[in-house]
Amino acid sequence: MNKTKIEYCDYTWNFVTGCLHSCPYCYARRISQRFNRSFTPTFHPERLEEPLKLKKPSIIFAVNMGDLFGSRVPREWIESGLKIMKKAYWHKFILLTKNPKRLIEFSYPPNVWVGITIDVQRRVEGLKYLLQTDAQVKFISFEPLLEKIDVDLYGVDWIIIGAQTCPEKQPEKEWVDLLIKQANMLKIPVFLKNNLKYPIKRQETPLKREGL
Repeated sequence: MNKTKIEYCDYTWNFVTGCLHSCPYCYARRISQRFNRSFTPTFHPERLEEPLKLKKPSIIFAVNMGDLFGSRVPREWIESGLKIMKKAYWHKFILLTKNPKRLIEFSYPPNVWVGITIDVQRRVEGLKYLLQTDAQVKFISFEPLLEKIDVDLYGVDWIIIGAQTCPEKQPEKEWVDLLIKQANMLKIPVFLKNNLKYPIKRQETPLKREGL
């Protein structure tokens, strides 16, 4: 695992790397290309037990260098990771995917936060799969927020909003305002990433909602 500069977590844990989404803004693909590494989905079993060795309760982003629920990721890889997450009950694990249909194939321990990326309107359809899961915390990452999103946030426990960084592309303030307004009405924690040039700083997490 690695310490990370991602604002809402302490560590990243990549027991699977790579994906096939081909998003033009993908930082993980750029990093892999910089080091001449393949971005084909790859399993790293030697990394599986890393969270068990970390005794301090931490928030861990699992597979930020890929998509754990990508179409080419075997079920066995996913189940192997979920078993470790269940064993490492003192941590909180963050899972994020652009392939939400696969989320409903699995059951999630209570210390796992499950989310989907919605960067454009067409991805809103994936929310129905997220809401069908048994995850204790269900969240949406609007990063990068590339257009105005019309979405019903009822049933969502957390939202993250961020900008595109490479190349930099800031969302319209109105797009951000609409999401925050609805989140406020539903008392949903809001996390505005540091890359978002927004008039206020607001970085809430689901921990408060969980009473921690």
